[in-house]
Amino acid sequence: MYARTITVHARPENVDAGMSYVRDDAVPAVMKLPGCVGVSLLASHSDGMCISASAWESEAAMRGSADAGMPMRQRAGELFDSTPQAEQWEIAAMHRERTPGAGACARVTWIRADPSDVDHDIDVFRTTTLPAVGEFEGFCSGSLLVDRVSGRSAATFVYADADALAETRRMADDLRIRTMSQMRAALQDVHEFDLVVAHLHVPELV
Repeated sequence: MYARTITVHARPENVDAGMSYVRDDAVPAVMKLPGCVGVSLLASHSDGMCISASAWESEAAMRGSADAGMPMRQRAGELFDSTPQAEQWEIAAMHRERTPGAGACARVTWIRADPSDVDHDIDVFRTTTLPAVGEFEGFCSGSLLVDRVSGRSAATFVYADADALAETRRMADDLRIRTMSQMRAALQDVHEFDLVVAHLHVPELV
């Protein structure tokens, strides 16, 4: 399965307007497109970074949706007052322990490795990282997106609420240090978000 992420770096005062459009207009429209299996939206009110993700049953469906989604990306960019950055990924892993409710939060980690090491890094995520985070209090779900051409990956872990996110921060830092040494990858960024929309229906991939 595949995913497209759209990232904006908005001014914090524009986040609510942009999120309202994405949640109320763009998400329902995208979910009607052929091959779409769900949409999620992450937002950080503190610095304005927002990420929408749409999941697709095939690479062809994802690429075929690009033109239909362009007007919505343009309108979202206007409301966020930011140029949207689109990226396309393979969904390499997905595990849900529970369905997140209102107030859920997420931590996203981006890494980059040599493209030849991507399969190795997927294996480390599935066998080491995901089981360890699954033991954290408040854990809801974990996923891994990979770009096999660039070697870039994005791991997302969803927690029940802001308290769980904060309480797991130190453990996540320690685990990241341990697993990064196994992955032969370089850390690019770590960011925390509110989970605004959680309508991804990607099946279990572990």
